[in-house]
Amino acid sequence: MAISKIKGPLLADNLERRGVNLVIDNDLVFFNVENRRVGINNTEPGAELDVSGTISTNHLQSETLESGTGFVQTLAAETFDTTIAKLGDVKVQNSSISSESQTGDLGIYPSGNGKIVTNSVISGVVS
Repeated sequence: MAISKIKGPLLADNLERRGVNLVIDNDLVFFNVENRRVGINNTEPGAELDVSGTISTNHLQSETLESGTGFVQTLAAETFDTTIAKLGDVKVQNSSISSESQTGDLGIYPSGNGKIVTNSVISGVVS
C-alpha cells in the first residue's frame, strides 16, 4: 500500500515535530505530539495507543486487561491463561467464579431454552 499523503511540516533533524501533529493518509496513523499519543484509524486518540478497529497478535502481555463498551475475545486454540480476570463485579480466579459485590447476586442465565449443566454437586443456598 502506498501512502498517499502526509500532512504537516517535515520532521526536524532530531525527529521533533515542534508541537505540530503528524497525520498519515487521513487517519491511518495519527501522532498527537502535544499529548504524546498515537491513533490508528483514529485522529483523537484517548490513550497512548488508541486503535479503532481489530488488533491481531500472536502474543499479548498486559498487567491489566479492560473492556469498556467493547469486548475482549480470544481465539486461542489453547486456554486463556490468566491468574485473575475481573469482569465488572465478577471475579474469575483459577477454578473459582465469585462476586466482588458484598450484596450482589451471581447469576447464570442461559438464553432461549438453554440449560445450566454441571457434572458436580451444587451446594449452599440455591434459589
